[in-house]
Amino acid sequence: MNMRGQELSLLKWSGLLLVLTALLLAGCSRSGEAEKSDETMMQMEQVASLYQSMPGLVDIVGGDVRKEFGAGVDADLPLLRQSVVKAFDPADLLARVRRELKAVDAGGGAEVPAFLAAANDFIRTQSAVEAESRVDPGKVIQSATDAYEVRADKGRIDALAGAMAAADIQVEGTLLGLRLQGAAALRHLEKPVLWQGLDDQGRDRYADQFTRRTRAEGDANHSPPRYEIARFLAIQRLTIILLRLPEPSLKALEDFYNSDLGKAKRKALVAAVAAQSDADTKQMMVEYLRQLR
Repeated sequence: MNMRGQELSLLKWSGLLLVLTALLLAGCSRSGEAEKSDETMMQMEQVASLYQSMPGLVDIVGGDVRKEFGAGVDADLPLLRQSVVKAFDPADLLARVRRELKAVDAGGGAEVPAFLAAANDFIRTQSAVEAESRVDPGKVIQSATDAYEVRADKGRIDALAGAMAAADIQVEGTLLGLRLQGAAALRHLEKPVLWQGLDDQGRDRYADQFTRRTRAEGDANHSPPRYEIARFLAIQRLTIILLRLPEPSLKALEDFYNSDLGKAKRKALVAAVAAQSDADTKQMMVEYLRQLR
């Protein structure tokens, strides 16, 4: 090959390498953007707070069970708290949700850049609302009520709040509370022969049955309906925040949650939270039964 041919060949390969590099960088950029959107979605939907509140939830549940069964539950509550802390690790929950969100094919993901900006706007507004609520929650609610009444797009706000995952996550938190309540009152609700003296296999089987039963029952045996209240409170919180967002952020969130990608991400997030909650509930019950006498 003459010098001219070598130059042309080098130019051709250099051009090809540039194209491949550009494609690789674009792929990395989209991948990084998708990961950022997943992390931001998790933060916006307050996934981590579900487990972070668990130790305090034991105290709340303990008070309710004490009212019904007396001080006899006090000896069991420290055992339950230890089991909860050991089983419900926020890092495990976040890792599972992260994996499931990553597994959702982002496809074109045209909504992602705008969603990222809007979600960060949402998170900043959420922090402001939480700070104000610690000072005067009544004022925050009244202000939102007044703002909602004069909005011409109430249906739009309602639809977006319902499209987000927060209400379903709140329901998962309520189910965890009901499970803790059942665990705290175990010796008062079931005959000791059913749970005392079980071997490892027996405890595993009992814990699995407890987890499946409580998932299936939900709040059916409770009045007023706990799930309905949980959803109402979650939607109320979301509405307060959404009412404060500027139009571009509101539109970007709508576009994302109404897109095929957004719907798939939401479904994956809720399913991952439920699956991890069930797995950790079973682990909690195994540990609790091991200590309970």
